[in-house]
Amino acid sequence: MNLERKEVMRLITYLPYFKTAISYGTRRQNIPNIITTFRLVFCFPFIAFETMAIFFEQPWFHIPGLVALLLCLPSDKLDGFLARRYGWITDWGKKWDPIIDAVVIGIINVFTAVVIVAMFGWIWGIVYSILVFLVIVRNGIVSQGFKYLHERAKNSDSPDVQSMVEKVSHVTDWGKWSTAIQMTAIFCFFVLKDSPYQAITFTVVFVIGFSFSMISGVDYGIKGVSIARVLWQKENFPKQREARYLFKTLTWVKSILARAIPF
Repeated sequence: MNLERKEVMRLITYLPYFKTAISYGTRRQNIPNIITTFRLVFCFPFIAFETMAIFFEQPWFHIPGLVALLLCLPSDKLDGFLARRYGWITDWGKKWDPIIDAVVIGIINVFTAVVIVAMFGWIWGIVYSILVFLVIVRNGIVSQGFKYLHERAKNSDSPDVQSMVEKVSHVTDWGKWSTAIQMTAIFCFFVLKDSPYQAITFTVVFVIGFSFSMISGVDYGIKGVSIARVLWQKENFPKQREARYLFKTLTWVKSILARAIPF
């Protein structure tokens, strides 16, 4: 049965997940949304192919698994770059992009931990899981901290405070590099399978990315505390001393972590 284009689009919008991804804005505006959606889709072929290659000893599945991983990881930055560069920003993208990013990274990290346990034993798998958990905790603290500051800034009468919150809540260079390096470490881990350099390469690259993540977290904390102190001063909130001690502690931790980076 031939249907008019409007009728087809009306039927498509009944799909619960793709409804807003398809219906928001123009076709070009939906390009980042499509990339975001396919990033989630490519996780599952990657896991399926690598499972066949590693656990069922079918080496030919290793190549399509790497292709799926290569399509999945770089798209994490591509959709955001296109949205900001060309103004293809939609409400759907604002809501779902960070959620899908977290889900994709979580799925890949869990699978990587399982492979590490299978190849190198429980100890290394637990160590990797702890480091990944610390990164997740860092992301949650930063996200909730700036959510709190955004809410307080909205209720503030000072436009300077609102602009400060908007400025410092953007992703810093430390944060951008930390995610990219951690994903590079995972890619190296699977690319160098059966190579004598697999473990050392993965460990060094991942530790560098982890260090960047911790430094960016402390950097966000320092900026967040400084803004909170301004808000508290305007509201006469009796937490000046605690904020000052936390600010000094975060500054000290940041200097220690910065020295720990191996370059």
